[in-house]
Amino acid sequence: MPVIAKTVILLVISNVFMTFAWYAHLKHLSQRPWIVAALVSWGIALFEYLVQVPANRIGHTRFELGQLKILQEVITLSVFVPFAALYMKEHYPAFSAGNRTRTPAEIVRHMASLMGYVTTHFVGGTYPVRPDPLPTFAAEVARFHEMLQTVGGLLSAGTPLRDITTEQLLQGPFADTMTHVGQLAMLRRLADSPVAPENFIYADIRADRLDAEQPPPARPDKHWPEAPE
Repeated sequence: MPVIAKTVILLVISNVFMTFAWYAHLKHLSQRPWIVAALVSWGIALFEYLVQVPANRIGHTRFELGQLKILQEVITLSVFVPFAALYMKEHYPAFSAGNRTRTPAEIVRHMASLMGYVTTHFVGGTYPVRPDPLPTFAAEVARFHEMLQTVGGLLSAGTPLRDITTEQLLQGPFADTMTHVGQLAMLRRLADSPVAPENFIYADIRADRLDAEQPPPARPDKHWPEAPE
C-alpha cells in the first residue's frame, strides 16, 4: 500500500478517536464531574495515540512536517463536520421545520424577550420585543436563564405587580413561554435530537435554581425505543 494511503487511513482512524475524546463527553457526561469526563476522554485518547504516532512516522517518510500538519488538519475537519452534524446533532439550533417557522435559537431568543416583558410589569421600563441575536445558541440559552433568574428574584422578594393581575401574568407571558418550551421539545424530535424521557413527578425542581445548570433526571425512563441511533 502506498505511504500516502497508509498515512491517510491511519490519520482518519486517529482523528475519529480524537474527536470522540475531545467532544463526546459534552453529550454523554455533561452532568457528571469534570474529572470523570477527563478520565474517560483520556482512555479514548490512548487509542488515538496508538494509531496517530505510527501514522505520523509513516507519513514523515514521504511528507515534510508542515505538509503532514496540513494533511492532519484537513482530515480533522472532514471527520469533525459529520461528527457535529450527525452524532452531536449540532444542527438543532438552526433547524427549521418549514417556511417562516422559528428556529430553536429564535424561539429561545423570544422566550428571553417574554421574561424581559414580565420584569416591566414589576419595575416598569421596557424590554425589546426582538432582542439582538447572540453569536451562539449557548449564549441565547444563558440570556434566557438570566432573565428567568431576574423574574424569580422579583417574585421571591414579593415585588408587587404594577398594572396587571397574577392571573394575567400566568395566562399571558408565562403560558406563552411554556408553549414555546413544548415547541422546542417537538423541534428536537423533528431534528432527530429528541429529549430523553423521564418521570417529571420526581424531577429535582427548585425555585431557587433557575440557571442553565440543572441536575440529571431523577427517574429517567429505563426503556426508550424511540432513541436516536
